[in-house]
Amino acid sequence: MTTLPPDQILFKFRRGPEVFTLYTDSKLHRLFRDLYTEFPNLRIRAKADCWWHRMAHYIIVALTLGQNKLYLENMTTTRPDNIALSGKHWKRLHGGSREDHDRVWETIMHERRHLRDFQELGSCIMVLLWLIPPIFVCWGRAAVIEKPGYLVSLQCKFENNRAWAEGPEYREWWINCFTGPAYGWMYTPFRKSVASWFDAELLRLQQEAASGS
Repeated sequence: MTTLPPDQILFKFRRGPEVFTLYTDSKLHRLFRDLYTEFPNLRIRAKADCWWHRMAHYIIVALTLGQNKLYLENMTTTRPDNIALSGKHWKRLHGGSREDHDRVWETIMHERRHLRDFQELGSCIMVLLWLIPPIFVCWGRAAVIEKPGYLVSLQCKFENNRAWAEGPEYREWWINCFTGPAYGWMYTPFRKSVASWFDAELLRLQQEAASGS
């Protein structure tokens, strides 16, 4: 782990099984502080440490015919008062660099949207929207749950790295989250609609930046 100058370390922050060392002035520090005010019982843990996530990994591999083997490593999952960080973000959380922590910030901002969804919609509706159907044309999962979350992701990426957010690779990755195997091809027939979501939000962000608002 990178050794940080003492004036850049806030504290050793414990929630669950690990200790996090954060920069005093980082976005991630402020986000954690706000999250634990908004969700006092929140726990953050490594996804691979949860037995049922390990079991879900094999179910997802089977459902996607082997097309999604990165459920544990690449995908962060949220349920009420619990964020299970993907393997890559768990490593970044302990990596020590600002860039690492900014990437984790982007993801947890996305997950905060889902924590609020659980509060607003309730666990039963969230589970039904997520699971029915499990793959292909999952309107509730795509349009109700993940669209708001991924719009937050775009906003955060624009703030952290505008050039990347405006580039074709990020746009293609963003669209493929809805049309590819990561979420079971949840909106594959509607690629143009997904692209329009991205383009409209990016245009809004660009206009806000140009106007200084």
